[in-house]
Amino acid sequence: MALIVGTEGPDVLSGQNGDRVDGEGGDDRLTGGGNVYLEGGDGDDVLNGVGGDRLEGGAGDDVLSITGGFANKGDVYLDGGLGHDRIVIDSGGAVTLKAYSGDRITVSDYGLLLADTGFGSYTTIVYANYARFSLGAGLDVVEVKAASHGTTQDAPSLVLAHFTAGDRGDVVDLAGYLEGTLTNWNGVDNPFATQHLRLVQAGSTLRLEMDVNGGGNQWTLLAEFPDLNIGTLTAHNLAGYDPAGGAVVAFAIDGAMDNDPLMGGASNDLIYGGVKADLLRGRDGDDSLWGGRGDDHQLGGAGNDRLEGGAGDDLIEGGWGIDTVVFVGPATDHVLTFGNGVVTVQSETDGRDTLRGVEFLSFSDGLMAVPTANWTLSGGDGADLLVGGDDGDLISGGAGNDILVGGLGDDRIVGGAGQDIFRGSRAELAGDVISDFALGDVINVSDADLSSFTFTRSDATVSLGGGSSLTLAGNPQGRLIASADGQGGVNLSLATRLPTMNFVADFNGDDINDLAWREVGGAFSTWALAAQPGQLSVTQNVFTTAIDPSWRLATAADFDGDGKDDLMWRREGGTFALWRSTGNDFVMNVVVDGTVSPDWSLAAAGDFNGDGKADLIWRHSGGFFTEWQSTGTSFEKNVYADAGVDVAWSLSATGDFNGDGKDDLIWREDGGTFTVWMSTGSGFQMNAVVDGSVGPDWSLALAGDFDGDGKDDLIWRHSDGGFSEWRSTGDGFQKNVHVDFSVGVDWRLESAGDFNGDLRADLLWRHDGGAFSIWQSAGTSFLQNVLVDGTVGANWSLAALGYDFV
Repeated sequence: MALIVGTEGPDVLSGQNGDRVDGEGGDDRLTGGGNVYLEGGDGDDVLNGVGGDRLEGGAGDDVLSITGGFANKGDVYLDGGLGHDRIVIDSGGAVTLKAYSGDRITVSDYGLLLADTGFGSYTTIVYANYARFSLGAGLDVVEVKAASHGTTQDAPSLVLAHFTAGDRGDVVDLAGYLEGTLTNWNGVDNPFATQHLRLVQAGSTLRLEMDVNGGGNQWTLLAEFPDLNIGTLTAHNLAGYDPAGGAVVAFAIDGAMDNDPLMGGASNDLIYGGVKADLLRGRDGDDSLWGGRGDDHQLGGAGNDRLEGGAGDDLIEGGWGIDTVVFVGPATDHVLTFGNGVVTVQSETDGRDTLRGVEFLSFSDGLMAVPTANWTLSGGDGADLLVGGDDGDLISGGAGNDILVGGLGDDRIVGGAGQDIFRGSRAELAGDVISDFALGDVINVSDADLSSFTFTRSDATVSLGGGSSLTLAGNPQGRLIASADGQGGVNLSLATRLPTMNFVADFNGDDINDLAWREVGGAFSTWALAAQPGQLSVTQNVFTTAIDPSWRLATAADFDGDGKDDLMWRREGGTFALWRSTGNDFVMNVVVDGTVSPDWSLAAAGDFNGDGKADLIWRHSGGFFTEWQSTGTSFEKNVYADAGVDVAWSLSATGDFNGDGKDDLIWREDGGTFTVWMSTGSGFQMNAVVDGSVGPDWSLALAGDFDGDGKDDLIWRHSDGGFSEWRSTGDGFQKNVHVDFSVGVDWRLESAGDFNGDLRADLLWRHDGGAFSIWQSAGTSFLQNVLVDGTVGANWSLAALGYDFV
């Protein structure tokens, strides 16, 4: 059991059995795993849970969803909190739900549902089992649909408590349920007139009964209305069906009164259509209009309106203000057409809707701004989906992990804070300028196939083939690599360098570090280094092979303690395999383990207990980490685990910083502060060294013993290229013992290792064009360019660089 607390910004957090996850401020994404308490806090949060979880959205327009099996995990409690929330329930257990004004609730599978809804909530329920709703003060809408299983003759029990009767009261829309259930009914006539439905008084409860065949002699209970009397329900309450048997009513709702929940006036109104083709007018105020079934015409009027057409082919006109049209499902389930100020959106669930005068489209996976010629689109602090038009647009994502689509034309796109995706075909990306492409961002080339895709980069210009190119403003530092996006396209991203994974390795046991290279298509090669009098020499391609690109070289270390470093490969799905070095070759797959899921990353490898064999540190996406200790032939799992490290802290380096023969950990916080956890052999002494003096424009590049005293030192690299060495004293660091600002940002500091056998770590630099250079440690400084090699193409990387965690 652990308490996992987010920041005031956008967090991605997950919990396991018994955990409590608190998102705090920001637009958070929280995930439970059974018997987990998820609390969104402020912001527009997304909470995903399973059986036994408790989900509380807090303030903001949140999304709460329960999916997956409930077996042996207990019941679920959901509380949307303040704001216009979307609540999705799709699993087979008992659910208790607390909703508030303006919430949108979808229930597709449940065992027992107890729902307390607020004023003006809208619920779509697939009617399968017992469900009790305690409705708010008025204008709640419960839309009932038929389940695809079970027998309609034994209708489950639907109880609508505190139901407000009358033309300004609540609504239960039965059309979807009746169409999938009744026989001998044409779906058009009033089912009260055809003897398929009737109301019966039973004490203080009003019963709605159904005869499936319409014979009027086989009545079963459909719904109950406690504390209501016969004659109080109107056609409005039954979404157009007159309980007296009259004609089905088509509503024309025209705002004329203030503070009226049905008639759109000067206030913020909530208007629901019904089963026919309705006319809904919001007039002034920030209105919410739901069309329901039928081909509706919605007029938002003045104000920032929220419009949802529902089923049918609707005409939606936003009017003045910033208006948003809401659709069911992700954007990929809809076909969008833009032109001449009109947007057409078509899908199986929403029909074919025609939109005019609206600014945003809301889908379950994000918000899309409606494009026009030369549009300026700006996102908020959350995860936005912004789509430009066919001319040159200016698109700014703002904070959050955004998806930005420029469309055709020469667009200028600013991702803003967060890890953004710049998406488009080669034709759509052509001519675009990305102003702030950075580590963690992705260019998604949607019409490229990795097996045949080629690209080139010349400074800030990236050529995508077929005459298409784009510009990365500022020529960001780092090598651009290509990978499959899992949907038939290609992702381009800057190579991610984790210092702990920039390994050095001695594959042949001669106490001189060697090199391992990986080509983007999968080829792999090791080079052996040797120290000759006055110079270094290299033997290329000592071992070569080709491996499927879905396997990444995670690290190299001596896992069996024989003095020769072995290889650890990891597949995209999580499985890892060890290859044991024999000196000039490798015995493949001596250990294969498929128990680690992809949400755990290999954060570090090192000898944390001092037994001469390298161990593993795994880190979960939620922040906690665990140590696996090598036995020489396999691993003893989870010998140490810690759930107290926030995701804002990254594991930046490992090394023996106090010279006791055991590797220690360096954690670094986003703002720059770092802390050293000293290994005790069976765990770690936390915060043995804490330093907040290094700004975020300095990155911790490498750790190694540069002076040969048995204690690992640090190399810091500034964003403008300069670097500084901090020498370990055993209980801290002597700062800036060597400082050099002569290296340009087009050279990357990729590795530190003893390449000449003098027991001092040297530096390996790599140019963006492919050449590499070794700087040999002199103890207090470095001898530059003792080995320079320009034979390696830019499509080859030092094998750990950019792999496993791209």
